[in-house]
Amino acid sequence: MDPQCSLCMGWQAAVLGTQNRFDEAMAAVSRAIDLAPESVWPESLMDLRARILQRQAAAAAKPSPSP
Repeated sequence: MDPQCSLCMGWQAAVLGTQNRFDEAMAAVSRAIDLAPESVWPESLMDLRARILQRQAAAAAKPSPSP
């Protein structure tokens, strides 16, 4: 994966989000947004960021299993 590639960082964010690794996913999607060309509005990346935040909120709302 190329750390200078907006698309690559977006994919990494999506994968990390599905693994509930939200801090890493948010860092990756923020990097992807920063790397997106100025001539292109990163709408899909903003949508991805919103989905990661929704998944994070849903995971936080779930009660943790008792030992």
